[in-house]
Amino acid sequence: GSGVEISKPPFIAGADALGLVVKVGPGVKNLSEGDWVCPFKTGMGTFRSLAVWREKDLLKMPVDLMPLEYAAMMREMCVAYRLLEDHGNLKPGDSVILNAANS
Repeated sequence: GSGVEISKPPFIAGADALGLVVKVGPGVKNLSEGDWVCPFKTGMGTFRSLAVWREKDLLKMPVDLMPLEYAAMMREMCVAYRLLEDHGNLKPGDSVILNAANS
């Protein structure tokens, strides 16, 4: 197989996103309200306005480097990160080129 997981209906589509933490539950240690996050794994169903996810499934983004106006630009970096994590198989010495001009 290709390693790509295909969901069967019904499901919520979407695999990449940039989100704002609006509330944290008990036991959450590294995320706070107001933190920016992107999904750390596939199949999280990001085509929605609200979601409840586990802390371990999110990648915290640096808030001081990302004002609201630039949130859309950061999305491309999250997509690139996800693609590299899921399908990259990078080894020391490999290079990556991110070409967002055609997306």
